[in-house]
Amino acid sequence: MDSPETKPVITVYVSGGVVQAVYTSLPGDIEVNVIDFDNAKAESEEAVTEAEEQLETAEREQRMIY
Repeated sequence: MDSPETKPVITVYVSGGVVQAVYTSLPGDIEVNVIDFDNAKAESEEAVTEAEEQLETAEREQRMIY
């Protein structure tokens, strides 16, 4: 198990309900996907469906860390 000194960190900065920045201690390129249901609902039913599909994929293929 990683010690606190070497554990990779991802920090998401949110202000006003909007992601302002994402920081990481991980090396290399990192892909960050933000699934915002509030914006999707304001856009269209198709956008909501796409957001739901993205979330289902994340839940199936990734590890929840928060």
